Amino acid sequence: MAKTTWALVPINTLQRAKSRLAPSLNSKQRQRLHLQLASHVLATLQACRHLHRVIVVNNNDDAISQLARKFDCAEIITNEIGTLNSYQWALKHLPGKPEQILLIASDLPQVNVDCLDELLIAAVRQDITIVPDKHFSGTNALVSPWPVKLPLAFGNNSYQQHIYNAQHCQLSWGSFTHPRLAWDLDTPGDYHHIAQHNPKWRQPISEAA
Repeated sequence: MAKTTWALVPINTLQRAKSRLAPSLNSKQRQRLHLQLASHVLATLQACRHLHRVIVVNNNDDAISQLARKFDCAEIITNEIGTLNSYQWALKHLPGKPEQILLIASDLPQVNVDCLDELLIAAVRQDITIVPDKHFSGTNALVSPWPVKLPLAFGNNSYQQHIYNAQHCQLSWGSFTHPRLAWDLDTPGDYHHIAQHNPKWRQPISEAA
């Protein structure tokens, strides 16, 4: 029998959206791209048959609340800044008790239902399933039983840190690599690569800041 699985998605405020892309995109372009990416991820999660609930972690931004409602997602409001702090707050304030939790980034332009299905099927083999980014440095997604016993660590080097933490806590773990989950969009190089291969992510160059 499939485990009751919820997805938890922290989405940054528009004000702080994709600041690392400033060399390539102005503020309006970054905000538009941020909402496009988050919309794509939320729509894909809602279409995944292995997920039973999708929850947006929102840093008190009205635009993100509207996005959560648009995709029929639950919402947890936090004043915490940063991915790790947002996850930690949300995990303490979940509106219920799932059997399993999927932590996933909101900036995965190539994610689709098939790769999410593969991830959640693979996750039955071990306690912790870690999805690295394309550099095997960051963590783009992680599947864990609920309650989460693994100390979390997001950002650079978090992939190796999660492996170390799982071993230290004597939790079985596995790595799930998939090109559609590995590509997040953080840097100008990421943006130009994705925009070149899929024009839907290309931002209008005429849009004023």
